[in-house]
Amino acid sequence: MSLGLELRHRRLPGSAVAFVSDRLLAAANGGSLAIYDVPAQAHMCSHAAFDHARIHGIAAHPADTRVLVFGAKCWTVLRIHAADRQCVRIERLCSGARSDWIKAAHWVQDRSGRWLVALALAHGQIHVLSADDGSAHSEDACSEPCIAYAAAFSGRALDDLRVCVGTVFGDVLVRRVHAAPARVGGHDGAVFGVAFLDNGAIASVSDDRAVRVWGAGGDTALFGHRARVWACVDLGGGLLVSASEDGTCRLWRGAETVDVWAQCAKNVWAVAASPDRRAVAAVGGDGSLCVWPVRAGRRVETLDELQGVALPEPNGESRVPEFTRGFALGWDAALLVSNSGRVLRYEYERAAWLPVWEDPVLRGYAMVAGCAGLAAVGMRDGSLVLFLGDSNQRRRAQLHADAVRWVSVAPRNAGVFDVFTAGEDGQVVWSRVTADSWHVARVELPSARTRVASAAVSGDGQWLAVGSATGGVYVYAVSAGCFAPAALGLAGGGLHAACAWTQAHGRQTVSALAFDSDGLLVSGGRDGHVRTFRILAESPADADQVPASSLRQGTGAWLYVTRDVQLSSGWVEHLRFSGATLFAVTFFRKRLLLVDVWAQRVVLSTVCAGGAKQWQVLLGAHAVRVGFMKRTQLMTRSWPMRALAEPVWLDRGVSSVDLRAAVLLGDSADIRVNGRMCLAVVAGEDGHVRVLSDAAHGVGVVADVRRHRSAVRCLRLVSARSRLVLSAGAGSELRCWRIADSGLVEWAQPPPVAADRADLRIMDLAVVDETPDIVRVAAACSDGAVELWQLDVKQQQLVCIARGAVGCCVFSVAAVNTSDGRLWVLTGSSDGQICVWGISQTGSADLELVLKLSGVHQSGANTLDAFVDTRNCITVASGGDDCQIAVTVIDTHTMSVVSQTRTLAHAAAVQGVCFIDNQICSVSTDQRLAIWSPDMELQCMVVTQVADPSALDVQRTNAGAFIGIHTRTRDMKLLFISGGTRNATGFTPSDVVDKCVEDFVVEDYGADDFMGMYDLRSANSTDDDDASAYCWFTNLRHAQGMSVLHRIVSFKLDNCVIFIATAFPELPCTSHRELEVQVLDGQMSCLNATRKRKACEKLLKQCGQPTGDSRCRQAKAALVLEHPDSSEFEPPDPRRRTAGPLIAFVTGSVGQLVDADPSDLFHFPFMRLVAPEHLVLVGRFFARLNNTAKVLFEKFSLLQRPHVIEGDVEVRDVENNRVHVECLASAVDDGVVLLIRKLRVNSAPQRDNYASYIHHGINTDDQDGFVSLSELISSDGETSAAPDWSRLS
Repeated sequence: MSLGLELRHRRLPGSAVAFVSDRLLAAANGGSLAIYDVPAQAHMCSHAAFDHARIHGIAAHPADTRVLVFGAKCWTVLRIHAADRQCVRIERLCSGARSDWIKAAHWVQDRSGRWLVALALAHGQIHVLSADDGSAHSEDACSEPCIAYAAAFSGRALDDLRVCVGTVFGDVLVRRVHAAPARVGGHDGAVFGVAFLDNGAIASVSDDRAVRVWGAGGDTALFGHRARVWACVDLGGGLLVSASEDGTCRLWRGAETVDVWAQCAKNVWAVAASPDRRAVAAVGGDGSLCVWPVRAGRRVETLDELQGVALPEPNGESRVPEFTRGFALGWDAALLVSNSGRVLRYEYERAAWLPVWEDPVLRGYAMVAGCAGLAAVGMRDGSLVLFLGDSNQRRRAQLHADAVRWVSVAPRNAGVFDVFTAGEDGQVVWSRVTADSWHVARVELPSARTRVASAAVSGDGQWLAVGSATGGVYVYAVSAGCFAPAALGLAGGGLHAACAWTQAHGRQTVSALAFDSDGLLVSGGRDGHVRTFRILAESPADADQVPASSLRQGTGAWLYVTRDVQLSSGWVEHLRFSGATLFAVTFFRKRLLLVDVWAQRVVLSTVCAGGAKQWQVLLGAHAVRVGFMKRTQLMTRSWPMRALAEPVWLDRGVSSVDLRAAVLLGDSADIRVNGRMCLAVVAGEDGHVRVLSDAAHGVGVVADVRRHRSAVRCLRLVSARSRLVLSAGAGSELRCWRIADSGLVEWAQPPPVAADRADLRIMDLAVVDETPDIVRVAAACSDGAVELWQLDVKQQQLVCIARGAVGCCVFSVAAVNTSDGRLWVLTGSSDGQICVWGISQTGSADLELVLKLSGVHQSGANTLDAFVDTRNCITVASGGDDCQIAVTVIDTHTMSVVSQTRTLAHAAAVQGVCFIDNQICSVSTDQRLAIWSPDMELQCMVVTQVADPSALDVQRTNAGAFIGIHTRTRDMKLLFISGGTRNATGFTPSDVVDKCVEDFVVEDYGADDFMGMYDLRSANSTDDDDASAYCWFTNLRHAQGMSVLHRIVSFKLDNCVIFIATAFPELPCTSHRELEVQVLDGQMSCLNATRKRKACEKLLKQCGQPTGDSRCRQAKAALVLEHPDSSEFEPPDPRRRTAGPLIAFVTGSVGQLVDADPSDLFHFPFMRLVAPEHLVLVGRFFARLNNTAKVLFEKFSLLQRPHVIEGDVEVRDVENNRVHVECLASAVDDGVVLLIRKLRVNSAPQRDNYASYIHHGINTDDQDGFVSLSELISSDGETSAAPDWSRLS
């Protein structure tokens, strides 16, 4: 069977972007151009501009919807047809290629007004071409030799055309057509981007991390990016935007940074300004596409940009300098408490001070907190003073016996506030305050040493959450009547914790808590993490599916972690919901940042004194105000919400750092997160593990978790049914995850890493064996060790149970099991050798090195895969740094090498190999993905456009498929079943053979179709049409008792039925329609030959032709060949007719293929039926059959009159027609089963002057529309005994 490759999903770094109009935006992802509707935030259409090159730049036409796209040495002009806000199609107008790399493209007009295309090439040339047909208009070479890295054009008229070039040597050159260049300036590194500015200046960006503006008065250097700068664009009015390797875009005004947009972790490759210059589009290294509104002032760099408030001088003489003890912000004024005991109000607009109150108790000590409408001051004597609104009205109550050490204020609803205080003794008091009342309740902490740091109340008032300074989260069920008037003091018992999570944030302070409208609890800590908890009054229904690390049980509630995000490398100090949006205040490197948590977007950034100082953020529907203490002043500023407009994300990214590992899930696994079908799991250098799904355009992230301290090197899916994924990498970290419906959760606690292994890496993983409770995994380690780990699924523990050593770094590992029950682990190491390890099955598991193969590769064996054939031989495919793929066959009985083949497969190191049935798929750093035949003949190769591929995984969608043969008699006895039945139904072949088919069909959906299709008891049994290929869905009984949905394809023969069944246990038994859409792409209904035949007969009647036309029928036959000696499987000599395997059984329909009866062919050599020009092809086909347990497919020709070979009739070869056939074949214990279908009959091929046949292959077009044998894929790990064909005689 020949396999092909078709791109299904793509996610590459964005490489270019341009606005086509105010509404349309064009962006490049690899060689594909995508069109977006910006106001609608929708992807409209895509077009493959280049097959083997990436798009490096896009130039939009200034007057219409044409775009000029270029990449590498290619260019093309496309027209975007859009109507009614929909992109109908993209039309290619003309294209071409240059002899040098294209660095810039531009639209210009000649003197007649005709539009031309100007191209700037890598060595300074300027080529001007026709925009209609690509014909050359003019060419101009640069008089000064240069190697351009970047270029930009200016001017619409050809006579006014100027080009600016940035070279690899750091020079910036400007010239006109047919003129010598002028050197403007230079950088300390290669120039990556240049741009003409409206004021006549030139901007350039470089490897030296600088943005330089070259004008008449000299150059201005702009520094701020932390890495190389890739591109820049002019916005006019003195504004300039630059894009950098640090993942940010900076908005400059003059030499100052006025805003910073953080788009991804690494590399914003290109930026473009909208036509009105009010927005900037940027594409990131993670494939993201974002449109940023131009709003200056969201980033504060100096204290001069803030409003500083200093306390007025105190009345009288004071020897102590006056400074602020604490403050509470309001929208119009701020309340401040001084060290002298004064309480003052400062009005922002009037810049005026108003005295409020003065008390000697406040001298030298005050704890102040507040929100809009209420300020609270905790005093040394344990009392709390409340200031309501903008008036001087105050209330005072004695809540603690000693000093108030902590105060928190939160608005609840209109006019109602929750105030929390904690005293020196750790006692916590919860106050409910309104304009007319003040009630208090005592909150009992689990320990007197617990220090509270945050608190929050759910919207329905049923739950109270408290966070501690030691990382604990405590949840209280609020009871009716827990409050008492503050005037009466704290009487009676307090609230007791219903559930406690003592180290929810490790040992770091839980500094923020908040509830959303659905009662979900969110916590933020000084570990930089934000975690969400679901509070349940009883055990969750899926508690057995939740990892122990994500669930805590209390006396009256359960806490269940549903999400964990590392929001900052610093502290998370405040959380606040505004509608459905969750905002967090974080501190890092003396900057205060207001962050949209779920979007992970910085809304506001300002310099500050750090999170350890006094600060406050007011977040309202229309504005944001920030205040903090700096020295003796209160620094404050407000921003209107419209100035903090959110960017428009047209495409979310995946990862902008290197991905090192990937696991393909695929549609058939039916793994969903938040209702979205998951495609793959990926991980890489940033330590994140991400679950990907099919998004509206490309691939999106549905789950993202980081637990690894450093890079993840490998991933392995345990099984689709368990949903468990293993990840490992730097620091010898091995972690287990479960893909839950709500996201990715850590299933097993990672084992502690010894100090001497902290610098080591786990390079690869392989699942050795799996049971519902225990999974064993082999790990390859960088110190030369091979480890065997055991995962206890129920106990959620990972333990290393065995260890072996190679002596050098182990790059790759694979595991197989043979039919005798033995388990084998294979490893590839940095010295190019492959080792085979046996796993002991008696007592404790042990790794035993049983075979060492040296010199398989000249250097590292980067990757390997293996399978076991019917002879219990292990076939290993390995790829190495020497660019070779080696296929080694190992006999497990003698532990010796049967054969070994090496092929120079790629132009660079091979990074991944996988078996697809008996063929090999490989990927290399040369960006090629290839498929090879078992004898390493290239079948297919494509360019991936993925830079430096490092991982490959193959989805085997039909692992639950099997082939069977049963009689067409009334008992319908099964004669033969392949090994795939174990995966599909749970039965072994021995359990099924000699049983009745009817015993395994469930009497619900599809049973009547199954029995009535070819049962002799059916009324349709008189229709003995051997040409029928039937396809339908039915439910088969599983060994565990449930029903499993199957797709059945069957071929009726004279006296038996050959059928192929494929199981889909993940889908409900009634989901055959869903199966048709998801798995078979909506085309399965076309394979029902009965409906197809009726439609064909109807068409023939309309055409006036008889309904018995041969186009509506198929001719096919089934044969069984005796197993010949292995020597007879070798390709025969085309000059000699070898006997080959004898025909042991043949169905009566063979007469529809060749001019022979079944009695003529009994014990007849099959090779004498084969056309002489295809003898070598069929010989190799039999050799492949002998070396695999899979079902194979081949196309060849038979002689229409094979009896002439015996000498009965003398017929010239030129008169002996060829019957082109398609053959499905499977090897059994003592024979080969063939199912042959006739395609068409042609005359014999002609011979050349050397007596060799001239043939052009077989036309495989299936004009009849019947099911193709290449769709009938089966996995035969083991088979039943050879069928007793005597029953059919």
